[in-house]
Amino acid sequence: MNEFILLHEKYKFSNPIENEDNSEYHYYKLLIINNIEYQNYIKKEEISASGFNIEECCTAMDYQIFLYKKNSKKSIINKWSNEMYGIAIKGRKNELVEISHCPWCGAKLQ
Repeated sequence: MNEFILLHEKYKFSNPIENEDNSEYHYYKLLIINNIEYQNYIKKEEISASGFNIEECCTAMDYQIFLYKKNSKKSIINKWSNEMYGIAIKGRKNELVEISHCPWCGAKLQ
């Protein structure tokens, strides 16, 4: 994880085109693609940097709720203050289906 964090600090704001021939950059990108722990690290970092405090059952759920709140409803899931969760129905604007379990980890939603 330490190696990934060092590479992440070095390349997180890098332009992929400028690093086209950089083998270290490509290694960094492969680490992200092949490791869920590194993907979650990046998601948690983005959530934290934006000042959001979301702690649901898993990082995938946290990130989707974060995207919903950050991007004005451009996510597939949301949580309302009354502890209700919903998933957007594709092709139906502003329509959600209430859910009781996390679609990513299967945990019962409180």
